[in-house]
Amino acid sequence: QDAFFKKGMNIRKQGNDLRKNEIAVYCFTKIDAKTIAVLASCGKEKVKVCSKLKTAILATGDELIPINEKPLDDKLRVSNIYSLYAAMKEMNHMVINLGFVNDDKKIITEKIKAALSLNIDLLITTGGVSVGKYDFLKEVFEEQGVKEKFWKVNIKPGKPIYFGSYEKDERRILVFGLPGNPVSSLVNFYVFIKPAIEFLFKQNEWKIVTATLQNDLKKKDGKRHYLRGILFEENGEWKVTADFSQSSGNLVEMSRANCLIEIEEDKLNPKKGERVKCILI
Repeated sequence: QDAFFKKGMNIRKQGNDLRKNEIAVYCFTKIDAKTIAVLASCGKEKVKVCSKLKTAILATGDELIPINEKPLDDKLRVSNIYSLYAAMKEMNHMVINLGFVNDDKKIITEKIKAALSLNIDLLITTGGVSVGKYDFLKEVFEEQGVKEKFWKVNIKPGKPIYFGSYEKDERRILVFGLPGNPVSSLVNFYVFIKPAIEFLFKQNEWKIVTATLQNDLKKKDGKRHYLRGILFEENGEWKVTADFSQSSGNLVEMSRANCLIEIEEDKLNPKKGERVKCILI
């Protein structure tokens, strides 16, 4: 019976999981249940953490109505502020819903001025950043002291995105002006805002996989396209299908997608069987 036992069996020696002076938890590690266990075992009752971002969201557009109202032919329920609010909360940040306003420059100016006076880190707007008669936001941003970093990108959907920075009294607010189309604003969030936030917190959660396309796609221009897709694994291989509407106003198909298929500028009409990049959303 003694043969089954050896000296030192099932005994964990002190320090066998971590050597002296070895780092247990690195800076900018996202604290979860596993990390808390390590911190507790190291006797760390308190640790310094990064503050959550404070974000304000504002929608603009004469066509917008509250979600509890029935829309007439020329009206739309305001969905953007709720989708972007939820997207920020999924990243565990704080959000202020500033509601929505009509395409009235005076009212928009008052709203933006008030928003920039808040104790926030990020301001996200939707609508009013293109070149239409009632697209006032870019002009208002400049008048309120926001320094433009870029405006418009060669992608579809979501081309008329605006990005700028507002600095006053040692405060900096990053400003993103997104297009009003519901799908376009969410694509802009996943392609630009989410990676920017992860960069600020030194995270790397932008997951990209390569998958085999299950249907032909139409792409005739020189823009970079982000198509909604359904990614799945079959026999150990990633596959993706996008055999449904890609309209920038189709929220139903967007809600069913679990990835964005990235088709680069010089690629035209990808065919079934080709390998494509997919951004998990």
